[in-house]
Formats: sequence, structure tokens, C-alpha cells
Amino acid sequence: MEILPFKGVHYSKQAGNIQDLITQPYDKITPKMQEEYYKTSPYNAIRVELGKDLQGDNENYNKYVRAEWYTKLWMAENIFERDQEPCIYVYNQEYIHPDTGKIVTRMSFIALGKLHEYSEKIVYPHEHTLSGPKQDRLMLMRSTKTNTGLVLMFYRDNEDAINKVLSGKTGSEPLFDAVDEYRTHHKIWKISDPATIKKVQDLMDSKTTIICDGHHRYETALNYRNEMREKNPGFTGKEGWNYRMIAYVNMADPNLYVFPTHRLVRDVPNFDGAKLLEQLKGSFDVTEVEISGPAVDAARKLVEMMGKNVDKHAFGYFPKGSKKMYMLTLKNLSIADSIPVEKSNDWKRLDVTILHKLILEKQLGIDDAKLAAQTNVDYERYVPEAVEPVAKGTHQCVFLMNPTLTTQVEDVTKHFETMPQKSTDYFPKVQSGLVIQYFPDKETVK
Repeated sequence: MEILPFKGVHYSKQAGNIQDLITQPYDKITPKMQEEYYKTSPYNAIRVELGKDLQGDNENYNKYVRAEWYTKLWMAENIFERDQEPCIYVYNQEYIHPDTGKIVTRMSFIALGKLHEYSEKIVYPHEHTLSGPKQDRLMLMRSTKTNTGLVLMFYRDNEDAINKVLSGKTGSEPLFDAVDEYRTHHKIWKISDPATIKKVQDLMDSKTTIICDGHHRYETALNYRNEMREKNPGFTGKEGWNYRMIAYVNMADPNLYVFPTHRLVRDVPNFDGAKLLEQLKGSFDVTEVEISGPAVDAARKLVEMMGKNVDKHAFGYFPKGSKKMYMLTLKNLSIADSIPVEKSNDWKRLDVTILHKLILEKQLGIDDAKLAAQTNVDYERYVPEAVEPVAKGTHQCVFLMNPTLTTQVEDVTKHFETMPQKSTDYFPKVQSGLVIQYFPDKETVK
């Protein structure tokens, strides 16, 4: 994977406290969050990353035009400043581990990555994308000639050689230090030393990468590159729009956390929780967990049991009205391998696949179309929020999940397959506005 240092744009000191200026990724920003970001500072990156739609907007005046205006104004007024030397940026995120409660640090580095079509087998996707978000991001790129948000990518480095090189450069005061609304501590260090950059480039040169978060952003950058190449038939490949600002994280890092996404079932005709349990006993071994107090306490015990049975493809099952919860473990891998779809066994053996195909679709009639439309399934990241609706009787049952392993994502993508819906939820999210890629049409980066 070819990576390059770049002259990043970032907020100057006169812009104010960086904590008041950055945002979550555009696709994680709710209308309420958008409103709060607008109020926090007149220079908050929300005005570029995800501006408001206003009454009276038209082709000549809209959120994309306003984003361009803010970008140019803030550069002119030194709210944004640009580094004079090409740099890579170390990006540490300290957070409270959801399972252990300990403070851990996930290290990544920000650099320009050369854009590759997936067919080149250098960058691998693991999700399907939608046309709407890509069109939105493309309009923004055309207007501002910037990327305020990051794409997060995996690379494999079992020796952790890259992080060892970079960790020696984080002893000084960081360029930025901010805490977000999820209590994640974000720190950025700027590295312009050519020798250090060369070491990282050499270590990355032979690696392939997997997109963790930011499939729409990455594919939009590809679309913009292809558009610019059509407009500029004499392109050299050195123009900035041939590259995309990316945060690279080592998939072997134990501090890389993937949240499970629990499935809440509702509105299934003639649902019978006890009958479903009996039907599942043909494919799953069942272990009971008594509910002797609050349901969430039993659920936490159940999740702890599931975590000790990851290799057995363990699920939690809690039907409405039940005095018990259940751990379901797959009896035999051959049951998963026999799922009648044209996919690899690695794909079939994913917990999400097993749940979707053997339980939701086979037993409850919830197929891929219904999953996509969310007619019968809601999703929750946290155990209390997943269990409470069933305990209150507003949902018919919940299936608790173990997190997807990064090795499973790696295995599936190597078959050029994408993961099932809602398979991965990487945490913490990389922030928008910490470092910005600016790519004027004619400017080269190498």
C-alpha cells in the first residue's frame, strides 16, 4: 500500500478549543448532534462536514456552497492553517474498554493512501454501499476540494513494527488533545522527519488493507478521482485527488474493539418464544440462565458465558415473558457449512450469518429484504438497551451477540465477499476536523 505524507490543514489556536471544533463522522451525526455542534462554536467543522439544509436552498445556494464558503473563509482568516512540510500524523484514542472497564489506547496514523479499485486486490471492502451517501460526499468534495473526515483502514502487522516506530515520536506535547461526547480522548502528533516517514512507508509498501469504517467515503474518493482523470487526460497520477486521507490501524492491536450489535425482534406474526426454543434445539445446544433479579443482570451473566464460548458460535436468547435466558451454541460446524448460499465457509461460519440464516430467516421468515427494510428487527449496541424492550414487552425477543473478530473480517474479505448487515461496529470512531486533506486541482503530492 503506497502511503504519502501530506501538508495537512488543521485548526489554528485562534479558532478556540479543539474540543469545540471537531465532530463525529458524518454518518454518525444525528439531527440533535448537528444542532449541538452548530451551537458549540461558529468554527465547528459541522458546517463543512454535514451542513444544515435550509429553507430556500437551490442549485446555486445550498449546504455544499456554504461548506465551500466556510472553507475558503477560514483559510483566509487563519482559522484553518496548513502545515508547510509534508507530515504523517500519529492518532491515539484513549477510551474505557466496554468489557474490562480499563483505559486503553488505540494507535493509528494518518497519511495519504493511494486510491485503488477493489479489483486491484490492495484495498478490500467488507460492506455494501448505497448511492445516496456517495452522491452527498461527492458534492461536498467537488465544492470544497477537501476531506474533513477520515477513512479507517486495517493493515496487519503482527510484530507491531509500525507502531513501535511511531510510539517513539509521541513523547512531546500533542498538536491536539480533545475529549469527545463518548469520553474518548483524541490526541494527534505531527511527524515531519523524513527518516521516520520513510520507515513507515517501507513497512506499509507490501501490505494490503481492509476498510473498517468509511466505505462510502473511500468509494466517493475513487469516483472523484475518476471524474478528475476524465477532465484532465494529461494527469500524472501525482495529483492530490489520486490519494485519500486515511487513518491506518493495526488489526493485530489488542486495543482494537468491535462492538457486537444485538438483534431485537418485533412484529413477527404468531411468534411463540417457547416453540422457537424447541425448534432451535435441533441445531443448537441450550444452556439456561435463571432471571432472579433485574433482567439486565442475567443478561450480563449470559454475555460473560458467551464470551467464553466464542469458538462455539454462542448466542444469547431472551423471549418475552420468559423467566429464563438461554445460551445457544452451534452443535456442529457442518450445520453452518450447509447453509444454502453461494458463499465461502468463512462467510457461512460468521455468527451473524448463522443467526440471520438459521434462526431469523429459517425459523421466523425474516429474510435479507426484511432485514434491510428493518421491518422486524431493531439493533442495539449495549446490553441494557437490548434487553429492556423485551423485559417491558415491546419486543418479542432479543438475540445477544459476541463481537465479530477482526480475523473473521480478514478471512471473508479475502474471498471478495462482504459481511452481512450490521456485522461490525468499530469503536472508537475517528473524528472529523482534526486533520483535513486539501487537494487543489493542479497541486501534486509527490
